[in-house]
Amino acid sequence: MQNALAQVGVDDLSLDRELIRSAQHSFSNVIDTGKVTNQKKSGRCWIFAALNMLRHLGGRAKYGDDFEFSQNYVYFWDKFERFNWFMEEVIKTAQLPLDDRTVSFLLESSNLGSDGGQWDMFVGVVLKHGLVPKAAMPETESSSNSHRMNAILRTKLRQAALDLRKVAPQPRPSQPRPSQPRPSQPRPSQPRPSQPRPSHLLAPAATLLPTSMLCMHLGTPPARFEYQWTDKDKEKTFHRIVRTPRPHTPFPNPSGHLSRPGWRAPGPATPCACLGMPGCASTGLGCGAAWRRRMRAGGQEAVSPLDFLAASVSVPLGDYVCLIHDPRPASLLHRAYTVAHLGSVVGSAHPVRYLTVSLEELKELTMRTIVDRVRAPTHSAPPCPPAGRSSGGTTTAGVAAIAPAGVTLSFVPALIPSALRSVGLLSVGPQKEPVWFGSDVGKSSRTKDYGLLAAGIFGYGALYQTGLGLPKADQLLTGQMAMTHAMLITGVDVAEGRPRRWRVENSWGEDHGSKGYLTMTDPWFDEYVMEVAIRRDLLSTPLQEALGPSHRPGPGAPPWCPGPALAANLHPASPPSSPALPCPGRWSGGGAAQEPLVLPPWDPYGTLAQTAPAS
Repeated sequence: MQNALAQVGVDDLSLDRELIRSAQHSFSNVIDTGKVTNQKKSGRCWIFAALNMLRHLGGRAKYGDDFEFSQNYVYFWDKFERFNWFMEEVIKTAQLPLDDRTVSFLLESSNLGSDGGQWDMFVGVVLKHGLVPKAAMPETESSSNSHRMNAILRTKLRQAALDLRKVAPQPRPSQPRPSQPRPSQPRPSQPRPSQPRPSHLLAPAATLLPTSMLCMHLGTPPARFEYQWTDKDKEKTFHRIVRTPRPHTPFPNPSGHLSRPGWRAPGPATPCACLGMPGCASTGLGCGAAWRRRMRAGGQEAVSPLDFLAASVSVPLGDYVCLIHDPRPASLLHRAYTVAHLGSVVGSAHPVRYLTVSLEELKELTMRTIVDRVRAPTHSAPPCPPAGRSSGGTTTAGVAAIAPAGVTLSFVPALIPSALRSVGLLSVGPQKEPVWFGSDVGKSSRTKDYGLLAAGIFGYGALYQTGLGLPKADQLLTGQMAMTHAMLITGVDVAEGRPRRWRVENSWGEDHGSKGYLTMTDPWFDEYVMEVAIRRDLLSTPLQEALGPSHRPGPGAPPWCPGPALAANLHPASPPSSPALPCPGRWSGGGAAQEPLVLPPWDPYGTLAQTAPAS
């Protein structure tokens, strides 16, 4: 055996050939998802998997089989938002010493400046910044090969963090108040101490320089763009997507907006009344003179990324829930969890949040999403009124139009799905969906040549004549397992009502597996799949109640609760009648029954998916 290992790699020597022979690349239920994408030498798997899902759910049907959303655009804004998130965390922990475990994790973690992320982070970025086609912001050398850029940005972020800690507001020590001098005595002149800048101004200022560096590497994201295409069928139909402001009889209102009758004064987080879009300042659509100039120029204008998101994505991104299977003894079943210090968009309505379920529930919901024809949740908005007429104080003036040349269709953003159904651009009725999932892809996998994810594919125990391998719970407790890669489940082979193997769309190009698609055996699913994103309406009533209606994160957790990546032991608050849990540094994640319990940032379920293909 020593001679064999001197000449042959241990994986090739221990490979189970019978398992490879029996793993067929055929499935009883398949969703046609076209060609795979390629993240190249970057850790953007979670972005690619999520955008592939949206592309299959509407993008390809509208824009053609070769259509792709710009991964670089989402990548840029994720980096931007996480710069700001990191600076906010630095301000929050500025009172702690540098050798504090939380501070050390924030500054030393491989997550700092990395490419990795999770589903809820993707949703927060997209709902804030929208989407663009790949042609509007193509790939660059740094987006496809991000190692050097990330190393430079990581250095700058640490430098900015140390500078920020010096000027962040510090708590005033509690000292006895000195006696005041008598009025007859002159008050001694003292130099006025320099006041630190308000904390809400520090993080944006510290983010400016890393953002300019980011623009150099990735390019400047477009604020507006035009998109047009020609169908590849026999008719060669030409399409263009534009934004068309509709003329109306304006009159000034107290805020200076031009509006229709039924105007309501816009306030914080109130949609702009004139065009029905979320805020003139944020979209750049504006009112008054700028609006009249665009009308005189011809009426049509380029669309914004938020316009394109509304026109291209018909599924409600905010309705997806991340389900995890966590067999560790301290993990509570059917409880919501969040992760301390993990996120991207500050103040997002969709923070990182999980719902713990059993393995059987995880697989059943995944299979139902792919096999059953799942009807999308109905929208509460009324049918789209004719262009130029208002409904409930919101106008139909302007958003994206998708139509053959010479035809313009204008829809209110909130009514895009119903409006597209009314003109036949979105099929009425149920649809199957691929499933975004996260896993530990490096375990028991042979993807390059065989395209196989199979538990036990390597017989290391028989080779070394010793017992090797840990149960899933022990792997999580000891740091043997973490979520390292995100992909898309696009098919399942079902026999006698139970899944046997799963079809996986990867983002490592067509030279891995069967033209980029992998076969995942059901035992591998049991062992290494950690998280899936499922529509909330598929959950049973008890699960929806356990998840709760709130998207607010729960109270913070001390970072010393044992655990190598996020939290190896989950210890929510014990009822007063129960004995204290024997955990050094036991923490209380309780509160209201529906509040998520908080995991420390080094738990395995807080690891960011960012595995690139092996070179």
